[in-house]
Amino acid sequence: MDSVNVSIVRQAYEHYRDGKIGNVTEALTNDVSWRVIGEPNSFAPFGDFENHSGALEYFDRLSQVLETDRFAPEEFVASGDTVVVTGRTFGKMKASKQPIEIEWVHVFKLKDGKISQYREFLDTARILAAAKVPEPAH
Repeated sequence: MDSVNVSIVRQAYEHYRDGKIGNVTEALTNDVSWRVIGEPNSFAPFGDFENHSGALEYFDRLSQVLETDRFAPEEFVASGDTVVVTGRTFGKMKASKQPIEIEWVHVFKLKDGKISQYREFLDTARILAAAKVPEPAH
């Protein structure tokens, strides 16, 4: 079962990398719980998102603030209905034009062959610093 769950997560990542967000949501349960750890008021993609519409909202918010050059899942660890993935995203913050490398940990729970829960842990301070648009010189 562990390898099946890893395959489901890998396929969702491939769809994300290919820009096929609709295919990503097909891998989710209808009542999926989607959470990116961080203060929601500080950065648009941080916070809790529920159901397919919430997951789509997350991807929309992310695309508005981050230009992704490379999305690189690195290590997959599975146990029962849980898959943990470490990886990095390389890109540029759209508002500040700052390049950024984001190290992350994604924790997935699967139910009946679909992703029912997603949790993302990352360096929020680094993201907020890179997203900040510098004040104009006076």
